[in-house]
Amino acid sequence: LGIVLLHAGSCDEVASRVRDLHPELVVVDADAGASRELGPLKLALQVPPGEPRPQVLLLVRTDDSLREALVAATAADDLIDKPFDSLDMQVRLRALVRVHRLTTQAMRDRDLINALFELTALGEHDTATSTERVLSALAGRVAEWSGLGHVVVTLGPPAQPRVVAEVHRKNGRQKANSLVERRHAELVARGEMLLLGESDGALAGEAPGSLPYVGLPLRALNGDVLGVLHAWGP
Repeated sequence: LGIVLLHAGSCDEVASRVRDLHPELVVVDADAGASRELGPLKLALQVPPGEPRPQVLLLVRTDDSLREALVAATAADDLIDKPFDSLDMQVRLRALVRVHRLTTQAMRDRDLINALFELTALGEHDTATSTERVLSALAGRVAEWSGLGHVVVTLGPPAQPRVVAEVHRKNGRQKANSLVERRHAELVARGEMLLLGESDGALAGEAPGSLPYVGLPLRALNGDVLGVLHAWGP
């Protein structure tokens, strides 16, 4: 899998590894004594604001009465019942690592995206043309580094999104329209990045073809959200 595995035997060790090594994935193997560790475990998995949080995979027995409490305490991104199949574990690990890498890259590019958007709007007289040109280049770049099937940039108020740039590696433009309209309204209103992995998106009722999904609000110099960059799909 190309994954370096490190073991932590206590919540203090988990906190130290998360703080110092910035892991992509934390696998929590819950045992009979997990009830005593819920609070410390929750604190151990916290990261400073603005830093990407590791994906969390929870291993737990199907008859464990603390399942819901463990999921809440760890903010688990995925859950596997014990005993589990090793092939199923490999597939889930790959998916979670991919989502974390995508999130990390998106967060690193977030400031650059906003800077390009703001500078373009200020730099030329023909702002509409220049903005769309830069956003088209930006959509191409995001499609290239993310490897996702669809990248769309929308501008405008929540109820009236306007597509100004789009890259589709596969067919699906018609389906893209309904997805970006819904997400545009949501992200312009909330003003925060949205990430949906395969597991949490499926639990929320999202279509498999729309996952994973990353939405980045585009802000003006005064902080107003003017649009959204959407990237999704296998």
